[in-house]
Amino acid sequence: MAAWLVARGLIPGTSPKRVFAAATFVNQRGKGLFIAGAALFFTRSVGLPVSQVGLALGAALIGLAAGIPVGRLADRRGPREVFRLAVVVQALAVAGLVFVQSFLSLVACVCVVELATPARRPSRAHRRAALVRRRERRGQHRPRGLPAGTGQPRCGQQRVGRAGGAPRRGAFLLATALIAAAGGAPGWAAVVVIVLGVVVHTVGELWHAAASFELSFGLAPEHAQGQYSGLFAIGQGLSNAVGPPLLGVLCLGWGGPGWLVVGALLLVVGQFVPLVVSWSDRLRVHSPG
Repeated sequence: MAAWLVARGLIPGTSPKRVFAAATFVNQRGKGLFIAGAALFFTRSVGLPVSQVGLALGAALIGLAAGIPVGRLADRRGPREVFRLAVVVQALAVAGLVFVQSFLSLVACVCVVELATPARRPSRAHRRAALVRRRERRGQHRPRGLPAGTGQPRCGQQRVGRAGGAPRRGAFLLATALIAAAGGAPGWAAVVVIVLGVVVHTVGELWHAAASFELSFGLAPEHAQGQYSGLFAIGQGLSNAVGPPLLGVLCLGWGGPGWLVVGALLLVVGQFVPLVVSWSDRLRVHSPG
């Protein structure tokens, strides 16, 4: 059974990669649950005003300052130790959210969480890079005379090109359009349409995650994986900070049209990614050495 799943790319082929995939799955599910329930918990259970909760969750911007310095630390001191420390700090801070009773305590916990989050990403990138390099050493051989790292951007570009074709870049727009359409449908029909929208969004998110990995790893030199991943994490941290209030205004405030605007924004941004990757690849090819 396992061999069948591996042959079809449904599960990783080696034990270390399976453990890594399982840990990533648990982490993403926890993140999804937090995003879905945090605002409701702090407004309904804790009793904080919506404006204060939105402002506190926007404190995620502070995490942007940690990405590159921690990435440099992971490059120098080793990713495993940095990752362990970041996970412990983040776990304690998230547990502290249960005891939040005021706006200031919420801001303090969120700031610690967001400082630890980008600290984990560069270290996790090192682990991913180690797994990929191990696979390449076992089953792939670089052509003689090709400098190390030269083929990675091309590989990243090809995979992003496949995962970033026009139909796939439109997955998020289709998902948001389905959710927007559910607003005027009867109860049972609305449930079906929303489920379809969630399924399409999940598929789009899987494509996005695969392409993000290729970009953050494939375009970075081996000696600076942590620093490049830290820089890449700035964009993710910015989306975590800006996303909740923006989605609140568009999706909750505007309703159906707001969902369509969100989908259109994601589609437009997606059109620029292959162009940026091609530009970066050309710079790498023509750079000296």
